[in-house]
Amino acid sequence: MKNSSTLHSIPISLLRQYIFCPRIPYFSEILGYRMQEPIWTEQGQSFHSELEKLIIRRIPEKFGFNNPSMEKRVNVVSEQLGLNGIVDFIFYNDTYVVPIEFKISGKKPTRGQELQLLAYGYALEEMKGLQFERGYFVMGSSKKPIAVFPNDFKRDEIINIRSSILQTYETMLMPESPASIHKCTQCEYLNLCNDRNF
Repeated sequence: MKNSSTLHSIPISLLRQYIFCPRIPYFSEILGYRMQEPIWTEQGQSFHSELEKLIIRRIPEKFGFNNPSMEKRVNVVSEQLGLNGIVDFIFYNDTYVVPIEFKISGKKPTRGQELQLLAYGYALEEMKGLQFERGYFVMGSSKKPIAVFPNDFKRDEIINIRSSILQTYETMLMPESPASIHKCTQCEYLNLCNDRNF
């Protein structure tokens, strides 16, 4: 019998959004305001295509994999964690699975991005029955792979954030926001926050 906490599967991307501001899942999931992120712009598509080719060339050299299997835009589901999503790119062999996320800007991943990638890895581990020991970001102009490693503390953090999001689903109340002015002024949902006057 499934634990009741895993019956409701939520998008992995909400972990990152919740860390940025707990109100974003409330606006997008409870109130239904869906802002389109500019993921598949022409620039973004070109960037992803370029990085896919780069990663394929670097895999044997940088990651120590000989003739791995590779997939892009992979749908993942974790019944244990109650999460689902789409990871940019993965490679795997008979033992290990490695998720990779591409970011068009930035020098290092944020906490939210890191937990999102780890959630993809945990889901892949569960789905494929392979070991998840690390994931990678390939970011910005340097295109240098940045490794992220799972641990029990980060897994618990993912579980706790998911629980907080589900609590918002249950109460249907707008949560408090600890977001800074910097965060608020770049948020597409700012006009929906009636207590933020910047």
